[in-house]
Amino acid sequence: MSAHDVNCTGNEDTIFQCPLHLSPKGTSYTQCSSQWPAGIICQTADTLYANCSHGEVRLVDGPSPLEGRVEVCIHNTWGTVCDSGWDTMDANVICHQLGHQKYGAKPVYWSAYGKGSYPLSLAGLACNGEESNLLNCSRNYYSLLLSCNREAAGAKCERLCDELSVRIIGTPYANMGRVDLCRNRIWHRVCSFPHEAGSVVCRQLGYSPHGVVVIKERFSAPLIPSYRANIYCPSSKNISSMEECEFAEAGDVQACIGDTDYGVICQGADTVYSNCSHGEVRLTGGRTLTQGRIEICIDGVWGTVCDRGWDTIDANIVCAQLGLYPSGARPRYGAFYGQGSGPIFLSGLKCTGTESNLLNCSRDVLDAEYCRHYEDAGVACQGSYPVIPSRRFGSIFGGELLFVSGPIFELNDITKCQFGTLATDGVYLTETQCLCVVPPAHDIGLTDLRITIKRSEATLSGITQYRYS
Repeated sequence: MSAHDVNCTGNEDTIFQCPLHLSPKGTSYTQCSSQWPAGIICQTADTLYANCSHGEVRLVDGPSPLEGRVEVCIHNTWGTVCDSGWDTMDANVICHQLGHQKYGAKPVYWSAYGKGSYPLSLAGLACNGEESNLLNCSRNYYSLLLSCNREAAGAKCERLCDELSVRIIGTPYANMGRVDLCRNRIWHRVCSFPHEAGSVVCRQLGYSPHGVVVIKERFSAPLIPSYRANIYCPSSKNISSMEECEFAEAGDVQACIGDTDYGVICQGADTVYSNCSHGEVRLTGGRTLTQGRIEICIDGVWGTVCDRGWDTIDANIVCAQLGLYPSGARPRYGAFYGQGSGPIFLSGLKCTGTESNLLNCSRDVLDAEYCRHYEDAGVACQGSYPVIPSRRFGSIFGGELLFVSGPIFELNDITKCQFGTLATDGVYLTETQCLCVVPPAHDIGLTDLRITIKRSEATLSGITQYRYS
């Protein structure tokens, strides 16, 4: 004989006092399989009654209302949750049920907040994160008996954020990491993040709006939604809050696909602003103008370069950018020209030798924050390029055409040929040769011949000697 459609009120003394249907022995109820008989888990006779609602949850014995041991009310009795199978999705559900953030909860294991005095009521939970109540999650009742280690689960919740507030997260440093933006009181990772927005974020968090580095890197996996919108912030450095920016919803969805996120590196509030051009380089601390500690301008702030990975190819790029000979540079390490001050902007550079600016080289953006000024990189450049005349010491007269070989000449170069104090224009012939017109002799004998090339912002020069006769 089997029973089905049992409908007790809870006040009966025996199950046979409840309305039910009995099936004679040898017959079966078509809607009930013999493989799934009903079961029950009872509590001991001394279990305390609690004036709580079925499915109600709470966090107890934590240092704040946002964290603690998870307890759930089952038929007017508080019980704990076994940490077997407990994960982030389960923790998200309880936090959301308590009115906190729906995302970003952290599961806690091994009775970190104590085992409590109540019975274990749930185990083997498998929430998908969208449930409104922990009891709506699928679960395995047999886990209570078979696999539960008697350790109580806990959770750390995220409080609801203030609209358009921002935070930097994902690294050990408060000024560097992934940018999260609060929309609808929930933290989101951003899919579009221009440099102007980076300046606003840094200023809003109490850092300088200058020297900001916007990055797209792989941070810790964010279990939060993506904010698909384009952000437009005024370029003025006086903007102090994201509330002054504009948002165009339904931005580039592709920007949020993948395992990299937008972030920033902010500088301290006392960072000194300089009227320098972004990407400009200079040498300081050396005995001559062609050597020194490398400093680079980022967003109006001078900073140094870390010597991790620093090599000859990287050094050659700096020399070429300064208008010096673009080969034969000697890299210097360990603050050879003294320690700098302020930010360390670059580290782990991997230049190929074809870049026109040090910022065009690939680099390890995050590693710079771990460098110290005793690792400041330096360089000793060759001050001039070698000029090779076609005739080293010949008889030279005024008006004679002279071929000069040297570095790589370009068609748009402004080339000057200076014989002593007299100068004439140079004419481009090929990448390896230019043509000089020799001025009338003003001094008989040996004279300096200096070739000067003006190329964009850079000026290159080389010197050799010729003899008038």
